[in-house]
Amino acid sequence: MAESSNLSGELRRLLQGLASAGPASNILTQILFILPEKARTLLLAYPDVMEHEDELLSLFKLRYTEKGFLDCPYEGLAYHLRGLYHTLFSLLSDPESRSALLDLAGLDEEEFRKIDPLRLWLEVAISHLADARPSSLKVLSLILSRLEESEYVYLGEEFLEKLKGVSENVEVDLEVLRRFGLLYQETPSQVYRRECPLLLDTYSDLRVKVKEGAKES
Repeated sequence: MAESSNLSGELRRLLQGLASAGPASNILTQILFILPEKARTLLLAYPDVMEHEDELLSLFKLRYTEKGFLDCPYEGLAYHLRGLYHTLFSLLSDPESRSALLDLAGLDEEEFRKIDPLRLWLEVAISHLADARPSSLKVLSLILSRLEESEYVYLGEEFLEKLKGVSENVEVDLEVLRRFGLLYQETPSQVYRRECPLLLDTYSDLRVKVKEGAKES
């Protein structure tokens, strides 16, 4: 048994561990986090990992869909690991839960910045989409601009036409943003502020990064 320690210290160590094993730092966790994804895309992006495809399918209970997407539909290590980070990021996206967690850990936002698993992932995701899927970043930029002014964005005909001006397939780009954890869209017709972690005050610098990346791409 480990020696007893104070809760704040243990929680800080837990957060550091979660950051180290998270999708920003660990390629395997990153692959699992963004599933389902096309097999060809994964083979091109992660050739060294996908070289061991058969072992991964068996150990992590991964499966290919009829459309050629790799996914983790069954309860196994991949399913629970992906779920862990989705749950963690959801908690860190909620202002009240985030504040309570940092209070318990004895951290302020500036101290947490270096080990914040969600911030680390958002930085990686934004940089990746700027290179691999710039249209998704442009869609996100337009949604962010609207959410900075209101509690929700209604994805009606008028706003969809605006999104179509920067995206050839808005639905695909919205799905990419959901898979990468940049949006938590509960209903297809609208997006609320609470469903976008980048709207937290502490991530204002990342919102700027999104908008700059959208202009450059």
